[in-house]
Amino acid sequence: MSKENLYGINQSFKNVYGFTAVEVDGKHKVKSPKVVMPVCAKERILFARKYMDDWGLSFYGAFNMVLAFDEEESRKDFIMGGLPEDWIPVTEEFKQWRDEPFVFREAEVAVALLYGTCNEVTEC
Repeated sequence: MSKENLYGINQSFKNVYGFTAVEVDGKHKVKSPKVVMPVCAKERILFARKYMDDWGLSFYGAFNMVLAFDEEESRKDFIMGGLPEDWIPVTEEFKQWRDEPFVFREAEVAVALLYGTCNEVTEC
């Protein structure tokens, strides 16, 4: 296992399990993690979140749109949903990130979709 792969596993773990408890004005609140991911992943997540917020796209629909394991099927579902913007093709860089072994990419995408924590990015 390479050093880069170990870094990816560690960052993936932080992205999913990095929630912390903080005190704000005397009240305890949960702070979501700052998800560090490549630009190619962040773009797909922000694209999907826009449709969740503005058009009522379900979490499941957004999740499938971002990961797009079967790109043709995901694209068909997106178009059949009547969403007004063009489909974002799945890039090779995104596929490499998504398919990296021993990491929690599905969980990372879920955290970013649910909590909007896709703030920090690294280059693909």
